[in-house]
Amino acid sequence: MITGDILNEKLLPIASWGLGDLLKYLERRVYAQSNTTAKIIDARDCVYEHEQKAFKLGLSDCYWISADETLKFEDVSPYYQPFNTLDFVRGFASPTLRLAGSFDKEWQKKGANTYIAKKQPDLSAQLETQASLLASLLGIGDKKTITYGGQIFGQGTTYIPNMSTTHKMLLDFGSILGMKCLNNGFNLTEVQDLYDKIGLADIIESHILRVSLFDIIIGNQDRKNNPGNWGFFKNTKTGETSLAPAYDFNLACVTLFPEKYFSDRAILLKRIGLGGKALSILESWKGTIDVFCTENEIESWRQNFDMLCSALLN
Repeated sequence: MITGDILNEKLLPIASWGLGDLLKYLERRVYAQSNTTAKIIDARDCVYEHEQKAFKLGLSDCYWISADETLKFEDVSPYYQPFNTLDFVRGFASPTLRLAGSFDKEWQKKGANTYIAKKQPDLSAQLETQASLLASLLGIGDKKTITYGGQIFGQGTTYIPNMSTTHKMLLDFGSILGMKCLNNGFNLTEVQDLYDKIGLADIIESHILRVSLFDIIIGNQDRKNNPGNWGFFKNTKTGETSLAPAYDFNLACVTLFPEKYFSDRAILLKRIGLGGKALSILESWKGTIDVFCTENEIESWRQNFDMLCSALLN
């Protein structure tokens, strides 16, 4: 049950929130119907009467509702307590009640590192691995890239490094504001508003535009209307926020899009005054993309790149 007491207030996902905002946040922490893990936990955990509302937290939220000053983030975070050690919570989701997604995921330890092991169609797994590496080379993704783990029972497996540390928690806007907060597709200003809410202003040109251009090139249409794929870090000691690199590339594809696909996006970029900046970014990427696509035999990504440049030049 939720009371009027907020403990460790600095460490709330948004430090300025009051109780009313916190309750709205918790109301949004529902799980997708495909989230088998959450449903298993919910069935074991919910013993409330019919008319009572159970507000659900992700397990990595626990540290900011405890008054115990000796409690460490790694004591309660699934990043440091891999769920694959607990048989009853293995299932079709990683271990937070909020996380959507239908691919089979679980946390796994490999040496000193923690990974999300994700099973998906094999081509998707291979393209996600390549997209992660290219994003890192272009400076928009994490330096720790995704690795391809081969096929297991006919599906591809990727191992996604945990970007969080003991004092750096990854939060996404899907859990903060609700999954329906982006409605207009490729809308840079709407994404900027998300970051403004946590004090990370004026990053359209330095981050949002770059990530959006990259998604166009690799054919990833998931992030444009999925706030869960835009995130930031929160320091678990100070409450300070910082920008998170781009993540989640599993819907990258090798589709060659029609010319109108690129011309529509070029028109939008020019309309909001970012056409020149977008072209400048693409020109700085050209050598890296040419070499990468040649070495990895991904001609479609290079063709998407060339068509986007042409659309911006026209």
